Amino acid sequence: MNARKPVALVIGRFQPLHDGHKALIREALSRVGQVLIAVKDATESDPDNNPERTVLVMRRICAWLDAEQLSDRCTVVCIGNVTHVFHGRDVGYAIERIHLTPELEAIRGRDLR
Repeated sequence: MNARKPVALVIGRFQPLHDGHKALIREALSRVGQVLIAVKDATESDPDNNPERTVLVMRRICAWLDAEQLSDRCTVVCIGNVTHVFHGRDVGYAIERIHLTPELEAIRGRDLR
């Protein structure tokens, strides 16, 4: 990934990584060309909804990126348990929701665990 070029940010728990997450990352790639995948480390604060260790989640994402040959355009990082995203005036980026198909948006990690 080239940090000097535009990068999309996708934040999530990815527990487990599912088709909805994958579609979101692919769409972000198609729109911006590069994606920073920020995995929330929420295991200790909410173990019932985050049963997997963050390092394992990150490894699974990296394995999927490798298998899909997307690793050169994506970076996976661990972040804290982000609960709010704030920005100041004219910060140089947009906050946008990507709407996926109803089937993909209906996927819930808790149902897959």
